Amino acid sequence: MTQELSERQARRLFANARYLFDIACMAYDRTEGSLDSAPLLQKALHAATTVLLRVRGIMPGDYEQNAREAQRINADSKFLEGDIGARLVELAELAVWEPGADDGPAGRARSERYGEIFRWSPDWMQTVARCVRRRQGSSAPVFESDGWRVPLRAFLVTRVGLMLLVYLGLRFVPVSKPPWSAFPHNALLDGWVRWDAAWYYSVVVRGYDLLQSGNAPNVIFFPLYPVLSSIVSVPLSLFTTDDTAYYLAALAISHLSFLFALAGVHRLTTLLESRDVAHRATWLVALFPFSYIFSAAYPESLFLALCVWTFALAIENRWRWAGALASLAAVTQQPGLILAPALMLLYRRTPAKARPSAASLLAIAAAAPLVLIAYFVRRYGDPVVFIHQYFAGWHGAWGLQHWEGVGRFFAGDPPLSQGLPHMWNLALVPATLVVLVAVYRKYGAAFGVVSTVPFLVAVAVTLGGYGRMIAVTFPLFVWLAWRLRARPAYLVVCGLFGLTQAMFACLFSHWGVTGGP
Repeated sequence: MTQELSERQARRLFANARYLFDIACMAYDRTEGSLDSAPLLQKALHAATTVLLRVRGIMPGDYEQNAREAQRINADSKFLEGDIGARLVELAELAVWEPGADDGPAGRARSERYGEIFRWSPDWMQTVARCVRRRQGSSAPVFESDGWRVPLRAFLVTRVGLMLLVYLGLRFVPVSKPPWSAFPHNALLDGWVRWDAAWYYSVVVRGYDLLQSGNAPNVIFFPLYPVLSSIVSVPLSLFTTDDTAYYLAALAISHLSFLFALAGVHRLTTLLESRDVAHRATWLVALFPFSYIFSAAYPESLFLALCVWTFALAIENRWRWAGALASLAAVTQQPGLILAPALMLLYRRTPAKARPSAASLLAIAAAAPLVLIAYFVRRYGDPVVFIHQYFAGWHGAWGLQHWEGVGRFFAGDPPLSQGLPHMWNLALVPATLVVLVAVYRKYGAAFGVVSTVPFLVAVAVTLGGYGRMIAVTFPLFVWLAWRLRARPAYLVVCGLFGLTQAMFACLFSHWGVTGGP
């Protein structure tokens, strides 16, 4: 049986419930009576809270009346999912039972049900409070302490663990004959500057030069991440070389962005589901096998932070801030171009009184990508030059041609260090498809679209980067956290994710640097 609340905890719970009653009343008054479910919030919250208080003998005496009124109001209300009236009937039955009154099978069954109420009621009250905030148009501060504890813990555990693991891997198994190294004498940082990290630096050093330098065109790498890294590196360059300063700044931005991304995942999931689901979603994102990329000098962590906070702020009716972040995400990575349409889909589901005009929101969300596209048109005469040059300059393939190349890759008996990540990517494709369908059904088109575009791009163009692209599709992790309600299954998934991520991080740190200035 779940441990009973202390008298102090029960009184605090009741005080919090009364505070929520006040919020409901204010929401009712400010909308001039249009918030029809405010009485339901008051009565249902009071009923759930008094059940917990009754165990301690400090329950107000109007529980039965409140329960009946809540049932009557809920009969005509669609404010919350599920049959609240039926739940309140169960609460009323359990409230009259005293622990230890019956030690037989019936008593044990009631004990289990009573324990379930203890677990369920606080979570339900959070859900009701979330719905009140959404209806009222108010929200918690961005730096609310409760929303940062779990993200900070997940960040520190996973990032410190990965840094130490990569450090030990490079010390005991050094990279043989690296073509170039960002931190040749610092194994703690050097393993995180690999592959495309130097390509992003080339955007700062030589701009978008297409084929003029003799290298592959770097126009496929969007500018926000390297530009931010370059700006942050300015004071660092006073103490070290320009190259080292840039990569130090890039790694700092990646880690700070990932912390904000985890906080955004936690906040968004709390808005959509509950705090318990938010805890699980945060850890699932941090432990996902390909989440090691969020520690590298790559833009994925910045992109994830911008995307998830776009949705969180939109749900909290901070539409202009959401539009600004969507605009920045669109010039961070190519899949970010879908954020403006996705935001408009979410906009259509919001009551007209709680949102700005569609034209102003779309203008904000499309501002940065339109500037970038205008630059491409002016310089190259091609608004989607980054797509054309991927296939022309990088000899990329898509569709059947791409999958023929995948088949040749596996037929060539690749080394385990390259074949294993590709096998994981291949296995993730059908699993992702199943979760995508579930995301559409549960969270709607806006969340489905923002997840589908990276999935389709990865499947059609780059299976090798599939895991990296799926790592930023936060709705998949929100749904998975909601689905993994059984603690054993959740722990098994976390363990599998964490071990695989550790292995992939070590493999990543031993690959070479490509491209660059």
